[in-house]
Amino acid sequence: MTEIDETTYREWIDRTEVARERLDAWPVRGLKAALEEDVGTGEGDEVPALGQWLYFVPAVPRSRMGEDGHPQRGGFLPPVSLPRRMWAASDISFGRPMRIGEEVEKTARIADVLVKAGKTGLLVFLKIENTYRSGGEHVLTEVQTIVYRDDPRPDEVPPPPKRAPENAAWSETVEPDTALLFRYSAVTFNAHRIHYDAPYAREVEGYPDVVVHGQLTATLLFNALRRNTSVRRLRTFGFRAMKPIFAGERIFLEGVPSGDGYQLWARDGDGNLCLSASVEF
Repeated sequence: MTEIDETTYREWIDRTEVARERLDAWPVRGLKAALEEDVGTGEGDEVPALGQWLYFVPAVPRSRMGEDGHPQRGGFLPPVSLPRRMWAASDISFGRPMRIGEEVEKTARIADVLVKAGKTGLLVFLKIENTYRSGGEHVLTEVQTIVYRDDPRPDEVPPPPKRAPENAAWSETVEPDTALLFRYSAVTFNAHRIHYDAPYAREVEGYPDVVVHGQLTATLLFNALRRNTSVRRLRTFGFRAMKPIFAGERIFLEGVPSGDGYQLWARDGDGNLCLSASVEF
Protein backbone atom coordinates (compact mmCIF):
# COMPACT_ATOMS: atom_id res chain seq x y z
CA MET A 1 0.00 0.00 0.00
CA THR A 2 1.23 3.49 -0.84
CA GLU A 3 2.29 5.53 2.19
CA ILE A 4 0.97 9.08 2.50
CA ASP A 5 2.35 12.00 4.53
CA GLU A 6 -0.76 14.12 5.09
CA THR A 7 1.27 16.89 6.78
CA THR A 8 3.22 17.51 3.58
CA TYR A 9 0.11 17.73 1.43
CA ARG A 10 -1.66 20.06 3.86
CA GLU A 11 1.10 22.61 3.29
CA TRP A 12 -0.63 23.27 -0.06
CA ILE A 13 -3.83 24.54 1.61
CA ASP A 14 -4.61 28.19 0.67
CA ARG A 15 -2.22 28.20 -2.28
CA THR A 16 -3.75 30.25 -5.08
CA GLU A 17 -3.38 30.59 -8.80
CA VAL A 18 -4.86 33.45 -10.84
CA ALA A 19 -5.55 33.35 -14.59
CA ARG A 20 -7.37 35.62 -17.04
CA GLU A 21 -9.03 34.60 -20.27
CA ARG A 22 -11.27 35.94 -23.00
CA LEU A 23 -14.31 33.69 -23.40
CA ASP A 24 -14.22 32.70 -27.08
CA ALA A 25 -17.21 31.25 -28.93
CA TRP A 26 -15.65 28.14 -30.43
CA PRO A 27 -15.78 25.79 -27.41
CA VAL A 28 -19.47 26.64 -26.85
CA ARG A 29 -20.15 25.94 -30.53
CA GLY A 30 -18.20 22.70 -30.29
CA LEU A 31 -20.12 21.58 -27.21
CA LYS A 32 -23.48 22.40 -28.78
CA ALA A 33 -22.55 20.48 -31.93
CA ALA A 34 -21.47 17.47 -29.85
CA LEU A 35 -24.79 17.54 -27.98
CA GLU A 36 -26.89 17.93 -31.16
CA GLU A 37 -27.97 21.47 -30.24
CA ASP A 38 -28.30 24.65 -32.29
CA VAL A 39 -24.74 25.84 -32.98
CA GLY A 40 -25.68 29.50 -33.46
CA THR A 41 -23.50 31.27 -30.88
CA GLY A 42 -21.85 34.66 -31.12
CA GLU A 43 -20.33 37.65 -29.35
CA GLY A 44 -22.33 38.74 -26.31
CA ASP A 45 -24.37 35.55 -26.02
CA GLU A 46 -24.59 33.86 -22.64
CA VAL A 47 -22.25 30.98 -21.95
CA PRO A 48 -24.55 28.06 -21.07
CA ALA A 49 -24.80 26.89 -17.47
CA LEU A 50 -21.84 24.61 -16.62
CA GLY A 51 -19.96 26.20 -19.52
CA GLN A 52 -17.13 27.28 -17.20
CA TRP A 53 -15.65 23.82 -17.83
CA LEU A 54 -14.88 24.91 -21.41
CA TYR A 55 -12.42 27.59 -20.29
CA PHE A 56 -9.18 27.92 -18.29
CA VAL A 57 -8.20 24.41 -19.37
CA PRO A 58 -4.73 23.02 -18.43
CA ALA A 59 -2.99 23.41 -21.81
CA VAL A 60 0.42 22.02 -20.82
CA PRO A 61 2.98 20.62 -23.32
CA ARG A 62 3.00 16.84 -23.84
CA SER A 63 6.40 16.70 -22.13
CA ARG A 64 4.72 17.83 -18.89
CA MET A 65 1.90 15.29 -18.98
CA GLY A 66 1.77 12.35 -16.62
CA GLU A 67 1.08 8.76 -17.67
CA ASP A 68 -2.66 9.25 -17.14
CA GLY A 69 -2.78 12.29 -19.47
CA HIS A 70 -3.20 14.88 -16.72
CA PRO A 71 -0.54 17.55 -16.16
CA GLN A 72 2.32 16.30 -14.00
CA ARG A 73 1.65 16.80 -10.31
CA GLY A 74 3.34 19.44 -8.22
CA GLY A 75 3.32 23.20 -8.61
CA PHE A 76 -0.15 24.49 -7.80
CA LEU A 77 -1.59 21.04 -7.07
CA PRO A 78 0.07 18.90 -4.37
CA PRO A 79 2.17 15.99 -5.74
CA VAL A 80 -0.17 13.24 -4.53
CA SER A 81 1.55 9.90 -5.11
CA LEU A 82 -1.60 7.79 -5.56
CA PRO A 83 -1.96 6.93 -9.28
CA ARG A 84 -5.72 7.07 -9.97
CA ARG A 85 -7.57 10.37 -10.05
CA MET A 86 -11.29 11.13 -10.30
CA TRP A 87 -13.33 14.33 -10.36
CA ALA A 88 -15.82 13.19 -7.73
CA ALA A 89 -18.04 16.21 -7.10
CA SER A 90 -18.71 19.89 -7.71
CA ASP A 91 -20.72 22.50 -5.82
CA ILE A 92 -21.46 25.61 -7.86
CA SER A 93 -22.94 28.98 -6.84
CA PHE A 94 -23.98 31.27 -9.69
CA GLY A 95 -23.75 35.05 -9.82
CA ARG A 96 -24.53 36.65 -13.15
CA PRO A 97 -24.15 34.74 -16.45
CA MET A 98 -20.83 34.74 -18.27
CA ARG A 99 -20.95 36.07 -21.82
CA ILE A 100 -18.94 35.21 -24.90
CA GLY A 101 -16.32 37.85 -25.63
CA GLU A 102 -15.80 39.11 -22.10
CA GLU A 103 -12.61 38.91 -20.06
CA VAL A 104 -12.90 36.74 -16.96
CA GLU A 105 -10.50 36.31 -14.05
CA LYS A 106 -10.38 32.93 -12.32
CA THR A 107 -8.79 32.50 -8.89
CA ALA A 108 -8.15 28.89 -7.89
CA ARG A 109 -7.44 28.11 -4.24
CA ILE A 110 -6.57 24.81 -2.55
CA ALA A 111 -9.34 24.75 0.07
CA ASP A 112 -8.52 21.45 1.79
CA VAL A 113 -6.54 18.22 1.56
CA LEU A 114 -7.66 15.16 3.54
CA VAL A 115 -6.26 11.64 3.74
CA LYS A 116 -8.68 8.85 4.63
CA ALA A 117 -8.44 5.07 4.88
CA GLY A 118 -11.09 3.41 2.71
CA LYS A 119 -12.06 -0.23 2.31
CA THR A 120 -9.83 -0.49 -0.77
CA GLY A 121 -6.88 1.52 0.59
CA LEU A 122 -5.87 5.11 1.14
CA LEU A 123 -7.79 7.98 -0.41
CA VAL A 124 -6.75 11.62 -0.77
CA PHE A 125 -9.55 14.18 -1.09
CA LEU A 126 -8.50 17.49 -2.63
CA LYS A 127 -10.93 20.44 -2.62
CA ILE A 128 -10.28 23.29 -5.06
CA GLU A 129 -12.29 26.51 -4.85
CA ASN A 130 -12.54 28.32 -8.19
CA THR A 131 -13.90 31.88 -8.18
CA TYR A 132 -14.73 33.67 -11.44
CA ARG A 133 -15.06 37.47 -11.70
CA SER A 134 -15.55 39.88 -14.58
CA GLY A 135 -15.67 43.67 -14.51
CA GLY A 136 -15.56 43.62 -10.72
CA GLU A 137 -18.64 41.36 -10.52
CA HIS A 138 -18.90 37.87 -9.08
CA VAL A 139 -19.79 35.47 -11.88
CA LEU A 140 -19.50 31.99 -10.39
CA THR A 141 -17.87 30.00 -7.59
CA GLU A 142 -17.23 26.26 -7.86
CA VAL A 143 -15.74 23.94 -5.27
CA GLN A 144 -14.41 20.80 -6.95
CA THR A 145 -13.61 17.59 -5.08
CA ILE A 146 -10.85 15.48 -6.62
CA VAL A 147 -10.17 11.99 -5.25
CA TYR A 148 -6.88 10.11 -5.61
CA ARG A 149 -6.56 6.39 -4.89
CA ASP A 150 -4.33 3.37 -5.50
CA ASP A 151 -4.60 1.12 -8.55
CA PRO A 152 -7.16 -1.65 -7.98
CA ARG A 153 -5.95 -4.98 -6.62
CA PRO A 154 -6.59 -8.03 -8.87
CA ASP A 155 -8.99 -9.46 -6.27
CA GLU A 156 -10.70 -6.17 -5.47
CA VAL A 157 -14.50 -6.28 -5.38
CA PRO A 158 -16.22 -2.91 -5.98
CA PRO A 159 -18.64 -1.75 -3.28
CA PRO A 160 -22.33 -2.47 -3.94
CA PRO A 161 -23.96 0.37 -5.89
CA LYS A 162 -26.64 2.59 -4.38
CA ARG A 163 -30.14 2.41 -5.77
CA ALA A 164 -31.56 5.36 -7.68
CA PRO A 165 -34.85 6.95 -6.57
CA GLU A 166 -37.99 5.53 -8.16
CA ASN A 167 -40.16 8.67 -8.09
CA ALA A 168 -38.94 10.38 -11.28
CA ALA A 169 -41.20 13.09 -12.69
CA TRP A 170 -39.59 12.60 -16.11
CA SER A 171 -37.02 10.29 -17.71
CA GLU A 172 -34.79 10.49 -20.79
CA THR A 173 -32.51 7.80 -22.21
CA VAL A 174 -29.04 8.38 -23.66
CA GLU A 175 -26.11 6.17 -24.70
CA PRO A 176 -22.88 8.23 -24.65
CA ASP A 177 -20.63 6.75 -27.34
CA THR A 178 -16.89 7.12 -27.97
CA ALA A 179 -17.47 9.90 -30.52
CA LEU A 180 -19.29 12.01 -27.91
CA LEU A 181 -16.58 11.29 -25.32
CA PHE A 182 -13.88 12.32 -27.82
CA ARG A 183 -15.62 15.56 -28.71
CA TYR A 184 -16.27 16.47 -25.09
CA SER A 185 -12.61 15.79 -24.27
CA ALA A 186 -11.68 18.02 -27.20
CA VAL A 187 -13.79 21.05 -26.23
CA THR A 188 -12.66 20.80 -22.58
CA PHE A 189 -9.04 19.94 -23.57
CA ASN A 190 -9.25 16.96 -21.22
CA ALA A 191 -6.42 14.51 -21.94
CA HIS A 192 -7.26 12.02 -19.17
CA ARG A 193 -6.72 8.71 -20.96
CA ILE A 194 -9.59 6.86 -19.28
CA HIS A 195 -11.95 8.84 -21.56
CA TYR A 196 -10.46 7.80 -24.93
CA ASP A 197 -7.75 5.14 -24.54
CA ALA A 198 -9.49 1.78 -24.02
CA PRO A 199 -6.30 -0.31 -23.53
CA TYR A 200 -5.08 2.14 -20.87
CA ALA A 201 -8.48 2.26 -19.15
CA ARG A 202 -8.63 -1.56 -19.03
CA GLU A 203 -5.03 -2.60 -18.43
CA VAL A 204 -3.78 0.22 -16.19
CA GLU A 205 -6.80 1.59 -14.32
CA GLY A 206 -8.87 -1.59 -14.30
CA TYR A 207 -12.04 -0.33 -15.98
CA PRO A 208 -13.97 -2.51 -18.46
CA ASP A 209 -14.04 0.28 -21.07
CA VAL A 210 -13.48 4.01 -21.50
CA VAL A 211 -15.24 6.12 -18.87
CA VAL A 212 -17.83 8.84 -19.46
CA HIS A 213 -16.77 12.15 -17.91
CA GLY A 214 -18.63 13.12 -14.76
CA GLN A 215 -18.93 16.69 -16.10
CA LEU A 216 -20.45 15.38 -19.33
CA THR A 217 -23.03 13.34 -17.44
CA ALA A 218 -23.84 16.40 -15.29
CA THR A 219 -24.27 18.48 -18.45
CA LEU A 220 -26.53 15.87 -20.07
CA LEU A 221 -28.58 15.73 -16.87
CA PHE A 222 -28.94 19.51 -16.67
CA ASN A 223 -29.94 19.72 -20.34
CA ALA A 224 -32.60 17.06 -19.74
CA LEU A 225 -33.90 19.24 -16.90
CA ARG A 226 -34.15 22.18 -19.31
CA ARG A 227 -36.18 20.14 -21.78
CA ASN A 228 -38.62 18.85 -19.19
CA THR A 229 -39.16 21.89 -16.95
CA SER A 230 -39.31 25.67 -16.97
CA VAL A 231 -35.74 26.40 -15.90
CA ARG A 232 -35.29 29.78 -14.23
CA ARG A 233 -32.09 31.60 -13.29
CA LEU A 234 -29.85 29.23 -11.39
CA ARG A 235 -28.68 29.84 -7.84
CA THR A 236 -26.80 26.58 -7.19
CA PHE A 237 -25.96 23.32 -8.92
CA GLY A 238 -24.08 20.39 -7.42
CA PHE A 239 -23.28 16.85 -8.47
CA ARG A 240 -21.73 13.70 -6.99
CA ALA A 241 -20.29 10.86 -9.08
CA MET A 242 -21.51 7.58 -7.58
CA LYS A 243 -20.73 4.82 -10.12
CA PRO A 244 -18.71 4.89 -13.35
CA ILE A 245 -20.55 5.01 -16.67
CA PHE A 246 -18.86 3.44 -19.69
CA ALA A 247 -19.03 4.21 -23.40
CA GLY A 248 -22.12 2.74 -25.05
CA GLU A 249 -23.89 2.11 -21.74
CA ARG A 250 -27.54 3.12 -21.69
CA ILE A 251 -28.32 5.53 -18.87
CA PHE A 252 -31.50 7.25 -17.74
CA LEU A 253 -31.56 10.97 -16.92
CA GLU A 254 -34.26 11.69 -14.35
CA GLY A 255 -35.46 14.24 -11.81
CA VAL A 256 -38.16 15.30 -9.40
CA PRO A 257 -39.15 18.70 -7.91
CA SER A 258 -37.59 19.43 -4.52
CA GLY A 259 -38.01 22.67 -2.56
CA ASP A 260 -36.93 25.60 -4.73
CA GLY A 261 -35.42 23.36 -7.36
CA TYR A 262 -34.98 19.74 -8.40
CA GLN A 263 -33.25 16.57 -7.35
CA LEU A 264 -31.62 14.96 -10.39
CA TRP A 265 -29.92 11.65 -11.05
CA ALA A 266 -28.50 9.42 -13.75
CA ARG A 267 -29.06 5.69 -13.34
CA ASP A 268 -28.19 2.57 -15.28
CA GLY A 269 -30.62 0.00 -16.64
CA ASP A 270 -30.52 -1.98 -13.41
CA GLY A 271 -31.64 1.02 -11.35
CA ASN A 272 -28.20 1.72 -9.88
CA LEU A 273 -27.33 5.35 -9.11
CA CYS A 274 -24.50 6.63 -11.31
CA LEU A 275 -24.59 10.37 -10.60
CA SER A 276 -26.74 12.47 -8.27
CA ALA A 277 -27.30 16.20 -8.57
CA SER A 278 -29.37 19.05 -7.20
CA VAL A 279 -30.33 22.44 -8.55
CA GLU A 280 -31.84 25.51 -6.87
CA PHE A 281 -33.33 28.50 -8.68
